[in-house]
Amino acid sequence: RYPSPSTIHLFGARRDWKRAVMGILARWKAKRAVARALAEIEAGRPDDGFAVFAGERSAALWLMLGEALARIEKFDEARRAVAEALLREPESWDALSLRADLEQEAGEMEKATATLAKLHALDARHEGVGCALAELLIDAGRAREAFRVIAEFRDSENPRTAATVGHALFATNKVEESLPYLEQAVAGLDVLAAFADRALAWHYVRPIITETDILRIKDGRHPFVEQMPEAERFVPNDTLLDCAGHQLVILTGPNMAGKSTYIR
Repeated sequence: RYPSPSTIHLFGARRDWKRAVMGILARWKAKRAVARALAEIEAGRPDDGFAVFAGERSAALWLMLGEALARIEKFDEARRAVAEALLREPESWDALSLRADLEQEAGEMEKATATLAKLHALDARHEGVGCALAELLIDAGRAREAFRVIAEFRDSENPRTAATVGHALFATNKVEESLPYLEQAVAGLDVLAAFADRALAWHYVRPIITETDILRIKDGRHPFVEQMPEAERFVPNDTLLDCAGHQLVILTGPNMAGKSTYIR
């Protein structure tokens, strides 16, 4: 049977069912290969595990293996997989990012700094990489270099970036200039801590953002209405909307039943 339109949309194939099926099969085969390799490596046979990928030309597949190994804390094997990925695609952003993480995990800060510098050279406007590189440079006593890396992001509202800018200024003896950035970082962390506290107290979950046209909400609640002391018991609602089979919702009910709350 042909896949349903919603299945095709789910895998981003733009209604081309053949491409959708090929994409599904490729991902399935890749996951099977990674699972076989992981089983061998976890059994203490790393060479047999890597033999599963013998002759594999895809950097993405080697990277998938490296990410899986890092998740189960097989860091040496993960670095070997990432090295294979970089042999096939030397400027792979994802592979270089994972290598930098693994180098920091191993305490190899000089190597991590070099890897992050390469990522920064590939995209000097990437704020996360700029922060990570600047922090390592500060720790290495290279605060002036760190400030040159992070200066482009001085107007960022990200607390981590503000903290890094403030740290770089402080490390270069520009104490007075550093204070507004450090204050901004503390204020941002205070807000994030409050968000985290409320999320735990009220059982919020972080949404999974995808590139599909599907909006799927399970037990959705209005964050303010459900906390009103005079409100009756709040009833959570599910939502499913997409461009294929669920394009419209007919919402009915008496006055004050919660229709507007559901829409919000």
